[in-house]
Amino acid sequence: MRHYTCFFVSLLLTACSTTPPPPHRSTAACLAYQQMMTAPLPPYQHEQLRQQCERSRAEPSAP
Repeated sequence: MRHYTCFFVSLLLTACSTTPPPPHRSTAACLAYQQMMTAPLPPYQHEQLRQQCERSRAEPSAP
């Protein structure tokens, strides 16, 4: 019986101690890229949008 109690206490502590993943940062550039992914654009414009998204995520001032 004591083993069950220890097991459930450790299970409870482990389950409560896990931290949720950080929220995904969606910047305006990334939202534009996601909206235009299926648009009929030339490949270089898709690449420009993707690079703008990556740069906006790397900026420390991005929300």
